[in-house]
Amino acid sequence: MSSALALDARSRSRTAVRASLPPEQWTANETFTRGLVAELQQHPFARHPLVADMNAGRVTSAWLRHFYLDTVYALSGRFIEYVLQAVVNCAQVRERVGQRGVAAARFLMQINAIDELGFEPGDAGGGFKGDPARAHLVQLYDVMKQMGIGEQEADQHRPSPAAQRMYDALEENRHDHLRLATLLAAYESTLSPWSSAWARATRAATAVDVDRGYHAIHVEDEHGSAVDDDHSEDSWHIVRQALTPERHNEVRQLAFDLMDTCAAYVDYQHDLLRSQKKLVS
Repeated sequence: MSSALALDARSRSRTAVRASLPPEQWTANETFTRGLVAELQQHPFARHPLVADMNAGRVTSAWLRHFYLDTVYALSGRFIEYVLQAVVNCAQVRERVGQRGVAAARFLMQINAIDELGFEPGDAGGGFKGDPARAHLVQLYDVMKQMGIGEQEADQHRPSPAAQRMYDALEENRHDHLRLATLLAAYESTLSPWSSAWARATRAATAVDVDRGYHAIHVEDEHGSAVDDDHSEDSWHIVRQALTPERHNEVRQLAFDLMDTCAAYVDYQHDLLRSQKKLVS
């Protein structure tokens, strides 16, 4: 979504979301969330040693196969469901921001959703472009197919307890607008190092071309930009619109609880990798 058309739509909707609150309230909420992001990016999850191992290709094909299956169950296979849920949940702020504020928030989150679903900006004639085959989840399943992992195997995967806790973190909060938006924003703010590491580990252990498809979508381009950057800021806009002073502590605690859950998940994956490599050696 890097064309002038896409950026204009995103910019317009962000401006409308900001305008739905009094300026001083928006400023206070933005200051709070930007400080929170800075803290989250220093959390052990975002700086975990497994990132370095994956970046260096110090993985086994068996471990990577399990990592895909567990991660698809824990988060990646269902992320679009929660983005779409967030669009529905925007109605919960109508009393505070009015129908225009709700429409602006939904418009912004819907841009996230169509990114995920494989749409592209329209052409000069106003038609939509894109292909459902380019949906992020479809692209992920295409990668797994190249690795010999079928959709049925993914559906029948028995998740680790750590993956189940990741699953529960989103599922338990899906109907609370502010809490779900916070989780989505926190994920998008901290996953960039993992996206690059996952691509490099896949390149090292498989024949998958990670310069195309799912991994290419999520890795920074030559300009240092990635789709997750836009999605992160979009989600934080939704958080700022919904946030009230009495919920600051709740939001902060929720974000750090999520980071702790994510850290426990990658701790488990790292321990599994080290144990497998010991068996091989």
